[in-house]
Amino acid sequence: MVLHDQHVHSYYSEDSNEPLINYYLLAKKIGCKYFVTTEHIDYMPSMDNHHWLCDFDKLQNELINLYKENGPIPLLGIEMGYRIDYLNEINSLLNKYDYDIINLSIHDSGKYEYYFVSNFTELGIKQTIKMYYEQMLDAVTRIDKFNVLSHIDYCYKTVLKIDPNYDFLSDYHLIKPILETLIKKEKALEINVKVQKALPERHLYTLLDIYKSLGGVRLTLSTDAHTVSRYKEDFDKYIKIIKECGFNYLCYYIKQKEYHYDI
Repeated sequence: MVLHDQHVHSYYSEDSNEPLINYYLLAKKIGCKYFVTTEHIDYMPSMDNHHWLCDFDKLQNELINLYKENGPIPLLGIEMGYRIDYLNEINSLLNKYDYDIINLSIHDSGKYEYYFVSNFTELGIKQTIKMYYEQMLDAVTRIDKFNVLSHIDYCYKTVLKIDPNYDFLSDYHLIKPILETLIKKEKALEINVKVQKALPERHLYTLLDIYKSLGGVRLTLSTDAHTVSRYKEDFDKYIKIIKECGFNYLCYYIKQKEYHYDI
């Protein structure tokens, strides 16, 4: 079996223009058994004055129409951006559709978007990181219906633009309870290629060593592709690193049931 990418955005997401069919045809070409996109849901991000939503009914219909005999089996995914002020809407949407995989993520506090340098310089790096990880801990604590925590180290893409020598080990006390909660809830930690390519490799080795030392075993590997050219980008490289850190399989999900792909 060829493992499929489990964090992918098409033109059903606010920040991608890639047609769904382009991903599907590539997944078919490389022999993937399954195909899924995880389209964005972010309620009223601070960078915008409207919700980032997805027409899941239309998406499901297109997936049905794309599927042909011997092609990848289409699955339904979502990337749910967490905000405490939209907790009711989040829980309602997570229960509305029969998702195969739910990626939970942190992008925005409601006032600050963790992508922008200006937000880190306004509050200071340490205070912004503290806010980011407190929001993430709140998310993984309050939300039960999810499978994967996406890009735990998303904030460092921005931090390293300000301070290239920043070491996230200084934030271990903030990251540890998040990893412990994932382990307790039997949720997976995502290794996000898009984020890792922006960080020194030592960050990933350290993160995986910490996670493993706490008893973590569940990982997914995903690209966070917004264009088809990045689908499964550098999977071989990051699988090698994951194996070097002592992990023997990756997780994937169908109807939110966990399956293992040996590496």
